[in-house]
This record gives sequence, C-alpha cells and structure tokens, in this order.
Amino acid sequence: MSESIENLKSTIQQLESKVSTLEQDLHEKVVAITALEQANKRLEERIKESDVDSGPTPLTELEETLKRLVARISMILQAEKCVFMLFDSDAGELVAAKPAVNLTDEQIRAFRVRATEGISGEVFRDQKPIILYDAMNDPRTIKENVGVLNITNGVCVPLVIEKRDEATNKVIERKVIGVMHVFNKRYGNVFIQEDVNLLTRLAHNAASVIASAQLFREVVQEKEELEHVIESVYAGLIMVHHSGRIMQMNPSARAMLGIGANERISGDYRDVIKAEPVIDLINKAFNESQEMEEELSLDDPEGSE
Repeated sequence: MSESIENLKSTIQQLESKVSTLEQDLHEKVVAITALEQANKRLEERIKESDVDSGPTPLTELEETLKRLVARISMILQAEKCVFMLFDSDAGELVAAKPAVNLTDEQIRAFRVRATEGISGEVFRDQKPIILYDAMNDPRTIKENVGVLNITNGVCVPLVIEKRDEATNKVIERKVIGVMHVFNKRYGNVFIQEDVNLLTRLAHNAASVIASAQLFREVVQEKEELEHVIESVYAGLIMVHHSGRIMQMNPSARAMLGIGANERISGDYRDVIKAEPVIDLINKAFNESQEMEEELSLDDPEGSE
C-alpha cells in the first residue's frame, strides 16, 4: 500500500514538473507574441509618419542627394571644407558625419565635441550662426580640432527642422538636430554676413534631407527587428499588406502551410496560400477591419490526416 502511494506521489511530481515546464513555455510564447504586437504597432506608426508605404525614397538616393548638396554648399560659399555635425543625445555630443568635403574618414571620426563646448556647442545651444575670423586665436574654439582639421576661418549655422501648419504655413514645431560648418574661405578671403545668410538657407535644405535619411534608417531598423521577432516566434505568423501582398511569413507558418523554407514568397495571399480556412480568416479580418481569433483545423501538408 505504502509503495503504491509513493509511486503515486512520484507520478504527481513528474506531472507537476511537466506542467511547470509547459507553463514556462507558454509564458515565453506569450511574451514573444506581445513583443511582436508592440513592434508591429510601432512599425505601422512610423510607416504612416514617413509615408513609407506610399513609395519611399531609397536610402542610397537620400545619401547621394545629401552628398551633392554638401558639395554644392562648399562651391557656392567658396569654402575649402564643409561638414555637418549631428547631436547624439545619449553622449551629449555633436558628432561629425558623412558626407563631407575635403575631410578624411579619420578627421570625421575625430571631430566630435560636447554640446556645451566650442563654437559648435554655442551655435547648437543658442541656435544662432557664428562667423569665425581667426580660428587659432579665437578663445571659443577647441584648438585640438583647429589643428587636426587645419582650420583658419569659417562659418557655423544650426541645422534646424521646421514643421509648418498646412493651412497657415506657420511654424508649429522647431527642432535643432545639429550644426553645419564651412571652413577656410578660398583665395585667402574671409566669410561675411552674406555667406551666413546663404549657408543658413542651404543648411535648412540639408537638415530636411538628413532628417529624412535618419527616419528611413530608423524605419528599416525597426522593420529588421520586427522580422527577427517574427522569425523567432514559435507560433505560425503571416503579415499581409492591406493590398493583399504577403509581407512576411515565419518558418512555423511555412511548415503549417507546406511552403519550403527557401521558397520565395511574393504576390497576393490568395495565390500563395492554398489552405482555404486561412484564406477565409484573412478575408474576414480585412472585411471586418478588426482583430479575429478563431481555431483552424489544417490538413497535413505532407498529405496525411
């Protein structure tokens, strides 16, 4: 009798252990799915903000546009060098970035200053341009940077992004994302107020391109993170664009629907998915424009029951 009780206790312990393991697995799946839902919502919001869904400008095109713009700024202002610096909020620094005119990659990497220091920091904080007549003797300059970049004179203006009201064209939001420099007026000349006015207008255009490129990179990064979450989730997941185009399908969904891991998926979901219950569920979700929760029974893709 006692032996039977001990066996029963042992069996109960084993079952409890299995239940605990299953609960842990279930918890991990719920966490993963929750993370997926949150990532998907963030991505949808960013896509709406940037109009990515309506046909984005490729990142390479934005970078080429910025490269041409920086070269044009240098030419128009007759400056030997041109470079912009973006504010890194985590580090509290203004950091030089590509593309630049007549600066090496090493000089660009080295050119960074605290947002509280130097000419760059003052222009960033006060949002007012500064003409630099004598870089070596001006007390506001950081002499190490003057030496490394071989600066004699220059102009620095803020990089400002403005959001305007569509009806009134009034500025409703203004954000400074960094500063733009031109250095060393050609032919031994110095920069004057007319140069400041020109650079201010040109920097406004540059700021718009820079902001677009930054937003594009962020959207691409979030998309890649979302795809990673989708791939790692145990449940079968399919992302379908409102036009009907399949955007993403993870390995679990491929296995359930009999689609090979290396098989390229493109086109309308009704052409790609052969399981009628899944097609019907997607159709219903689109027609009712709300979240759906149904239990489906699918045939084994291998052909067995």
